[in-house]
Amino acid sequence: MNTAALREQIQRAHQHEAETGHLLQQLEQKLPHLHPAIHLPDVDAREVLTRFVTAYIDLVPDLLDVAHEVAVEAGIEGQIKPVLKIAEHFFAAPPPVMAGHEGL
Repeated sequence: MNTAALREQIQRAHQHEAETGHLLQQLEQKLPHLHPAIHLPDVDAREVLTRFVTAYIDLVPDLLDVAHEVAVEAGIEGQIKPVLKIAEHFFAAPPPVMAGHEGL
């Protein structure tokens, strides 16, 4: 797994967000349309959701690393590695639907 490159990509996305606030704007537009099971505080809902989404994105490389480690330890690396490679490839070479998208 080349999660170092993914971590760098996420860091660049954080820099882009700091400069543009694009994610914050997108999430603000989505707030009225969230699934009813999602409960946010009345105060700072936008910021709370942004922190959650950002933290979630930050954990992706760790999740891929841990999933790989667990697969190796369980002796199922051969079955799991293709799935992890697809996830890694999604970030390294995003599908056309992501063309032109920058940031988080």
